[in-house]
Amino acid sequence: MTISLLPEQIHQCGTGVFNALAIALNSNLYNLNSTEDPYKICLNQEADFIKSCYEQMNTRAASLSKGDFALATKFIIKIQNKEHSLAAMEQLVPAIIVDKVGQGNDFSPELKVCMSLPDYLKKACINGIVGGILEFGKPDYEYLEALDFCNYTDLSELDKKQCFKFVASSSYVIYSSDKAKHICDMIDKKYEPICKN
Repeated sequence: MTISLLPEQIHQCGTGVFNALAIALNSNLYNLNSTEDPYKICLNQEADFIKSCYEQMNTRAASLSKGDFALATKFIIKIQNKEHSLAAMEQLVPAIIVDKVGQGNDFSPELKVCMSLPDYLKKACINGIVGGILEFGKPDYEYLEALDFCNYTDLSELDKKQCFKFVASSSYVIYSSDKAKHICDMIDKKYEPICKN
């Protein structure tokens, strides 16, 4: 009997494997302790698992940099493939900010790091902040902190527009359709949120 897996199922399987590997590395389990570039291992993976690897070595990058976001981004800047570096960036940021979310903290220091990155990484970095807030925020109220972040004065109007669109589209994945529509309606229409009826 042959079992066919969908690409998303293969990706999720890889996500679990590399998440467990990052945990083992961070905990010095099984004599696995590498202080090398956490993304180096991803170079030798089969095509189906490369993206999962770049996404899930986020906690290893955070650990090796001792939570110093600017230092952790240096690992990502070295990734040659831009698609892989974008995936790594969107997942690194939540791993860095997890302890700040839901505490009324200011994300200006992380935003400053995002703005210092090469242009191709800035959007992924900002999305990573929003994604981290939505992932680790107060249940059912994550969107409030995310919307507050999108209003930061340090964000350009273009960045705000992108930020609000990301919150709006993510809301339809996280919440019921009614709640997502309510969240989307909270966003100023000048930012052109994509609200579904």
